Amino acid sequence: MPDNLKKRKNNNTVLSQRTKKNSTLLSDSSPEEPQWVDIGNNKTSWIWKYFGVKTDGRAYCKYILNENEIEAECGWSCVYNSQTSSMNHHLGNVHKEYEKEKPVRKFIFFNLKLNKYYKY
Repeated sequence: MPDNLKKRKNNNTVLSQRTKKNSTLLSDSSPEEPQWVDIGNNKTSWIWKYFGVKTDGRAYCKYILNENEIEAECGWSCVYNSQTSSMNHHLGNVHKEYEKEKPVRKFIFFNLKLNKYYKY
């Protein structure tokens, strides 16, 4: 009886390998071009002015390069899961684009005991 089980397992394995081969042949014959994903308003980083995401899970640089009066997108891509550090590194090192400094708020406190103003 154990021999019968082994034969069945082998037969199932062969069949499953055949179906896997057939399915990969079918999927390889019609590759689809990844589409742009709408990132919406939930992305607040300054990086998203220069990057877009496609359905293949990659972020693509849309920085406009001017070479010999010809404009073209950079096109560099990286895997995007949830962090923008790779994109930030690319913009800084390749395109020399950095996050603009945010204005610093100054606070003035009045000390009632000493009757003095303090600026921070």
